Amino acid sequence: MPDVAFLLVIFFMITATFAATKGLEVNQSMQQEPGADGQDIVQLHVFADHAQLDCSPVEAGEVAGRLRSILSRDPGRPVVLVVEPDVRYARMVSFYDELVALRRAGLFDDVQMPTHGDREAYARIWDVDPFLDRCRR
Repeated sequence: MPDVAFLLVIFFMITATFAATKGLEVNQSMQQEPGADGQDIVQLHVFADHAQLDCSPVEAGEVAGRLRSILSRDPGRPVVLVVEPDVRYARMVSFYDELVALRRAGLFDDVQMPTHGDREAYARIWDVDPFLDRCRR
């Protein structure tokens, strides 16, 4: 009797189909709901010699006022700080500290900062760096 049970277990293990996850289904609709000015994020992009806030030049002391005016027109947009690899640490921290002070004041929820690995992954997926090429569109 144990022989038959063992053979049946083996038979059902071999003939059964296993439901393996082959990937996640993602709805990639082309119609997105952008913000009021056509963008869905507020991007502060810091380069070694200049910085851009939503594709307009900005300096470290000007970020607070400009960001307040952008978010007053379209509140709820996430704030993303993108820093190029050649930027000095002190320069990045000056912009980051200004954003953190605005977040603590309740202007927005959080500062998101993609890593260079994230950017490389996005570039492999879309064949373009979405943060660098955002202002070229």
